[in-house]
Amino acid sequence: MIAVVTGASGFVGQNLVRRLRREGHQVRCLVRPSGGGSPAGGTRHVVRFDEPASLLTCDALEGADVVFHLAAAPKAGGAEAFHAANVTPTRHLLGAILARRLFPRFVFVSSQAAAGPAPDLHRKVDEADPPRPVEPYGRSKLEAERVVESFADRVPVTIVRPCAVFGPHDRDFLPLFRFADRGFIPYPGIAEHWFSVMHVDDLTSALIAAGTRPAAISQTYFGAGVEAVRWREFGRHIAAAVGRA
Repeated sequence: MIAVVTGASGFVGQNLVRRLRREGHQVRCLVRPSGGGSPAGGTRHVVRFDEPASLLTCDALEGADVVFHLAAAPKAGGAEAFHAANVTPTRHLLGAILARRLFPRFVFVSSQAAAGPAPDLHRKVDEADPPRPVEPYGRSKLEAERVVESFADRVPVTIVRPCAVFGPHDRDFLPLFRFADRGFIPYPGIAEHWFSVMHVDDLTSALIAAGTRPAAISQTYFGAGVEAVRWREFGRHIAAAVGRA
């Protein structure tokens, strides 16, 4: 299989590229001019997502079996910046695929934030619920989902909405592990607050399944652990992992 990965230098992207390479697949990584390098085994192709011509001439897309679109900005300077980082690249990438008459599977990695939070612990949000994002990042990811859906009659697309993800190369949870190693755990917000979390290995399994199984075409899926956990409980697991339980 030939896989194209955007956002390959990011946390999930690095893990996905390494997993694909371990399984014997050819991986081509689309990166911005200012982007980082590709994980070992992935070939690096520089593109400008804000310039459609850059994607129209990109050799990496030729002959690809699946495109995993992970490139995004979870932090930006407002609604316009989120739109430029999360919506425009998605539209241009799909537009280039269609204009070149290429028909790879297209897996868009969205976010749980596009759906919005569950109203309470006993009323979990599922794929059939109307999305209700509550902040600019989530709204931009939902808008990007709408772009993906608009191509679904011409490109075989799948949307995956991961929850919070941890694992090798992650930087968001890393400070909690470092604090735990020093003997204490700070909690973001309220220690008794519930949230969804999954390991990056489980997410990469989900993404590969989304990009290869016929039943996943034109579907939207959440990526999450089996059950929600409290921050306090998660903190105990972190403490145990660093030998401070």
